[in-house]
Amino acid sequence: MTRPALLGTFRTATIATAIAVTLLSVDARAAQVFGTAPDLAVSTPVSEVLAKPADFVGKVVRVQGTIVDVCAARGCWMELGGDKPFQTIRVKVLDGVMVFPLSARGKKAQVQGKLESISMNAEEARRFQEHQALEKGVAFDPKSVTGPLTIYQIKPTGALVE
Repeated sequence: MTRPALLGTFRTATIATAIAVTLLSVDARAAQVFGTAPDLAVSTPVSEVLAKPADFVGKVVRVQGTIVDVCAARGCWMELGGDKPFQTIRVKVLDGVMVFPLSARGKKAQVQGKLESISMNAEEARRFQEHQALEKGVAFDPKSVTGPLTIYQIKPTGALVE
């Protein structure tokens, strides 16, 4: 093969490789799976879970929405916006089990896992809310906690972030 023909082949191969790498990069940014990808056929609206949480506690559910917040310290939780304005559900893992990146904020997600109910007395609720405020960098008024608190969160087996 002549030198000009060889250079042409090299350029073509280089361009083809660059295009393939670009396409793979786009696909890699398109979706990230944490844990096991959700596989339940039906997604339950967050509003339905929050309206009747007792019907779902201890059961595996699949929900979807927009990620509105992520733990800045360890990526161990995210808040998933529901199908109704101002509704969110917490998705919480043990530190290090899955790490949700801060870059996930604003992205769509599908989450599958078991709904948990956590009941706290007034002092536990105060400490919990104070910790949440600290993590989010917002002011906390201890007087805002007036009694016991029950929160509902999903302990995920997996999440798909798009």
